[in-house]
Amino acid sequence: MKLKSDHIPDVVDDLLGRNNIATEIVNGLVSYSKKNKDGLTISITGEWGSGKSTLVDYIRKQIEEKEGERFKIVLFNPWLFYKDESIKEAFLIHLALSLKDLETRTTQVSEKLNDFIKAFRWLKYLSGTAGKIQEGLENLSEQLGKKNNIFEIRNEIEEILKKNKKKIIVLIDDVDRLSADQIAELFQTITLVTNFSNIIYLVAFDRQIVIDAIGKNFNGKGQEYLEKVIQVDYEIPSIQDKKLEDLFYSNIQELGKENKLTFDEYALKSLWGYHGLKDYFKSIRDFKRFFNGLSFRLPSIAGDINPVDFLTIEAIRIFDYPSYTKFYTYYKINARKRELPEAGLNTEQFELLSPASSEIIKALASNSSLHPYRKESNMKRLLDPEYFDRYFNLLRNDSDISEKELQEIITRPTLRKRILQEALQYNRIENLINRLKDRSLHKIYKNYDYDLIRDIIEFFNANSSIFEAQSDQASDMLINLITGNRKNRDEFIRTFFQSFRNRASPPSIVHIYFFHYIRLFVKEDRHFRSDYQIFDDYYKKHYSSLEKVYLPIFKNAANFMWESRQTQLCPFLKYLYLRNYSELMPDDYPGILTSFLNDKDFLVYIASQYVHVSKEDLSFHRYNWVFPNSLFPEGTFRDFYEAVKAIEPQSLNDYQRVVQHHLLALDITSFPNIKYPSEPRMIMV
Repeated sequence: MKLKSDHIPDVVDDLLGRNNIATEIVNGLVSYSKKNKDGLTISITGEWGSGKSTLVDYIRKQIEEKEGERFKIVLFNPWLFYKDESIKEAFLIHLALSLKDLETRTTQVSEKLNDFIKAFRWLKYLSGTAGKIQEGLENLSEQLGKKNNIFEIRNEIEEILKKNKKKIIVLIDDVDRLSADQIAELFQTITLVTNFSNIIYLVAFDRQIVIDAIGKNFNGKGQEYLEKVIQVDYEIPSIQDKKLEDLFYSNIQELGKENKLTFDEYALKSLWGYHGLKDYFKSIRDFKRFFNGLSFRLPSIAGDINPVDFLTIEAIRIFDYPSYTKFYTYYKINARKRELPEAGLNTEQFELLSPASSEIIKALASNSSLHPYRKESNMKRLLDPEYFDRYFNLLRNDSDISEKELQEIITRPTLRKRILQEALQYNRIENLINRLKDRSLHKIYKNYDYDLIRDIIEFFNANSSIFEAQSDQASDMLINLITGNRKNRDEFIRTFFQSFRNRASPPSIVHIYFFHYIRLFVKEDRHFRSDYQIFDDYYKKHYSSLEKVYLPIFKNAANFMWESRQTQLCPFLKYLYLRNYSELMPDDYPGILTSFLNDKDFLVYIASQYVHVSKEDLSFHRYNWVFPNSLFPEGTFRDFYEAVKAIEPQSLNDYQRVVQHHLLALDITSFPNIKYPSEPRMIMV
């Protein structure tokens, strides 16, 4: 999308019919000039940003292209002289120099205007632009005679202009930007020379601003003064709602094409028509300001955000910055407190935003009327904590996964291992798992290779502690990948369960984890958290054959479980292994049970499954005991208890010591009955 200037008309401006208005004005100028030599002042009025400059430029182009022989155009922008002390002198000098290169009679006008200026004894200018004008005037003045009678000079100018064949059209824009005093002075200047023959002024301004400015200098009679100066008034019509909407969507279409984005049509129409987005756009300048901002900011982040959400928060940033900053601040506070409502802010916080911004933000929440849109495009949303900062910083945070990385990990096997290792190195694993377990992933990647699942399993097998920390989310992620590929779903499910047989030496942490919960859910008729019914149906139907294949492999892994460095890093894996071994092979279990009684760290880990202690502040929460427990059959819990008691507290870290302390608070004198302390000892001795 090309940046749009306030002064350069482009194709979309024609949607508003500005060129048609320009044609009407030019036709009027031609008709008037054929019949009259009197001076004329025409105004083009409209609110600031309504497209006055665009209309003036259309008029200039049409005159130059169609009526160049009839008119001489003089462009005067008083904004260039806003630092100068006198708009009068700036205007007259500019007019003199603009007419210098015309035919002889008009050149005489330039010379006479120079005398006219000197007769008023105006000051020299200080700015660079005016300095150049003054320099040109002084060079011209060396050849001009001296006349001090201002009335005589004025009459001479008038006589020359009457005989001139060309009409002089003076286009004056950006009047709105001047100070009140400068506006009043400009219209005094127009009055001063408005009676010159064959000079037509076309002045563009905001009517109310000019009336207020002139009124400040003429006892509040700005309206009356302006009526005496202006003979013809063209008021720019307000933009129709339908044209506003067409202009908005034409810009959106162009923006999407250039950034290879698709904007949800339902969401845009709802936000524009029903949730107040259109109320931000009052003028052409608002459109240019908004889409110019998007054209700068969107390309760098286009693939990492939701297009509709980004467009929405950008509108708030540009048109309601106070609400923008409040929204960001309150959202971050709520996220930090883990008190994040559906729309990011609570009722009291929303009341501190403007009503318009509040309404638009609420429309993006999952419980709003845009809920179908959220379900349809449930990725990279503004109100999701995982993506929120992207919309404000235009950067992913250090733990974020970019859309490019996500695409490469799914579609480019040669890069997959590197990306997984970088995710581990830069603490991005949690976000990566969350992205891969999102069901909407399958709307973007409809087909992929089973090698993706295999490589992720191998990654977790090599980094077992990572899987332990993320086991619930990671299992949902794997099931999502296994069952989400519609084209190869059945094949993927079969392949995954066949991998229990193939992964014989030794079983991976993922397979042990899944085997444990498959057994549990078959026995208790439950299902995985991922809620993919097809996955549950498959393993429940084929569990007998799965167990028959996997049990020998599982049994032969005992030595590995105690000797492998992997299991030292992941006591959770050994814990699940023991629980399943004790139930599936009770005759062999006592032999391997004694093998971990000298494993200090694992003993404390087992204790932590029954004694819940906060790792943050080391406070005791509760006992979580199920007895009798298959992990300690036939009274072997006493052996476990004594082994924990024998550990020197000095060899443990603070957390381990607290766990040991509360486990030993149990009274096991009448074991197998256990007495729990009515008030567990909270003070360490």
